Amino acid sequence: MSRLLVIGCGALAAELAALKRANSWDQIDIQCLDAALHNRPERIAARLESLLADQCGNYDRFFIAYADCGTGGGVDEVARKFGAARLPGAHCYEFYASSAVFHALSDAEPGTFYLTDFLAKHFDRLVVADLKLDKHPELEPQLFGHYRKVVYLAQVHDDTLRDRERKTSVLEGAILGSMFFEPSTRTRISFGSAFNLLGGHVRETTGFESTAIAKGESLYDTARVLSGYSDAIVMRHPTAGSVREFASASRVPVINGGDGTNEHPSQALLDLYTIRSELADRQRGIDGLRIAMVGDLRFGRTVHSLSRLLTRFNNVSVSLVAPSELKMPGELVDEMRAHGIEVVQTDQLEAGIANVDIVYSTRIQEERFESQADADLYRGRFRLNQSIYTAFCEPNTV
Repeated sequence: MSRLLVIGCGALAAELAALKRANSWDQIDIQCLDAALHNRPERIAARLESLLADQCGNYDRFFIAYADCGTGGGVDEVARKFGAARLPGAHCYEFYASSAVFHALSDAEPGTFYLTDFLAKHFDRLVVADLKLDKHPELEPQLFGHYRKVVYLAQVHDDTLRDRERKTSVLEGAILGSMFFEPSTRTRISFGSAFNLLGGHVRETTGFESTAIAKGESLYDTARVLSGYSDAIVMRHPTAGSVREFASASRVPVINGGDGTNEHPSQALLDLYTIRSELADRQRGIDGLRIAMVGDLRFGRTVHSLSRLLTRFNNVSVSLVAPSELKMPGELVDEMRAHGIEVVQTDQLEAGIANVDIVYSTRIQEERFESQADADLYRGRFRLNQSIYTAFCEPNTV
């Protein structure tokens, strides 16, 4: 009986062994190379050639359980030299999805990171340690900054692995101080969840009554103390400028989760990412954006931060739609115009939302008014519904 040697990637070892057992392929032997070679594909072909050369007299046939795997045709050259076949496709793990599905996924989003059971199990060793991310975390943007999506190619049904693939340990041992002195649901929980999924721990403080501030301690002194217990702090405070004051005394980085009527930078970054994603479907970027900001532009801190972010782009036009009492602060309008943004201010909703790519609607900030009666004066104004959208917006306005 002729003997066949299968030389495969270590990431496929379990599947190769299972196939041999299931089919009673006693005439087949399996040898696998270290899966870490995927981090250095330029070495794969040489390792394959060396192993095949050593085994030439011991087997009648060879099969290479690698696809091209980033070798630029190197695996094919070795296969031709030894008369061996290989796995089809560009990546050895694509057969988990089938080549047709894999290619469809890749075409839909070229910047996709593919995660398998094997990689989920050994992520710390193969990615974090082998790529030196544990010692040089500053390399992470260079190595992973081009990825836009993660696809999990499950090898077996394993709920433990499905939980694990959602997490990394890049922040293992790190502590986030979550300090929200003003009510928050989405921002507070999203920061905490993100930090947890990256392997870190979250210590929450909500409201003034649970801190020494309630006993008269200054924000400066609070920052000096609490920054000693955290590796980073995310903070929300009802007073404009308070987060900057806190950060000036903190020993660790401080993220602004909203400070009164001033700014909300993290929300603005998320808004800009969403806008960019919507425009990408039309093969466009932020440059040339036409956007209408509608509602409470005086007290709405998210539009303040978004306005400042838009000054970093070219040929942007902004329509500011608000009653005169709630219009955008003059210094922000001046800042946008100083950076070349075309700004139009109006209290007419219909005119303001015409001829724009994006309508950004912000609620009336009732908590910023002196009384509920004052806030109620603007309730329901500038409400965007389907009939108004159909009548005055362009068909593809977001």
